[in-house]
Amino acid sequence: MAAGAAKPKIIIRRAIVDDATAIVGFFRIIREESAYALPEIDPVYARNNAEMFIRDHKLTWVAVHEGRVIGCFMGAVVSFSWTPKPSAIENVHLGVLQEYRRFGVAEVLLKRVKESSSALGLPIKLQIDFGEEKADLKERFVKRAGFAYVGSNFIFAPQAPEAVAHEAPPASSYELVSSTDLSDLASQVDALAQAAEQG
Repeated sequence: MAAGAAKPKIIIRRAIVDDATAIVGFFRIIREESAYALPEIDPVYARNNAEMFIRDHKLTWVAVHEGRVIGCFMGAVVSFSWTPKPSAIENVHLGVLQEYRRFGVAEVLLKRVKESSSALGLPIKLQIDFGEEKADLKERFVKRAGFAYVGSNFIFAPQAPEAVAHEAPPASSYELVSSTDLSDLASQVDALAQAAEQG
């Protein structure tokens, strides 16, 4: 860039429904860039889902450079399973294309979300999926953005039986009975309900 030339502008704004197709294109690139084996994108489902989040939750922001979505925060207000009262803002997606990372785009996206958090009086539950080897980057990023570590997400990914190292579970005073057949689940629930009525 020549000295004195204007810097290219990245515009960060609240998404509108018309952004849904561009967001799906963004998801497609993010999926290709990912080190994880992510499922194929269903374009119709993805577009409808993006439209729903934009329209119903109003917690989706996009970063746009030269008409292209290069970053996105998509969030929703969530509740505990036992009450309809909103409990937090939770991110469904937070991402920035690789070539635009480390320029502060994600921080500005999160700044917009934090403004909504303050206005709604709700905390933000943030999940960021970097590769395990980049856990230190994740920690530095979230702390710099003003988030505190309060727990962790754990993922179980099924593997071939021979690839899994089994560790003996701790001794227990309970007998654990488990069935992989769910066809009898309804009858078990009915039997428990009948026993409760009779007892």
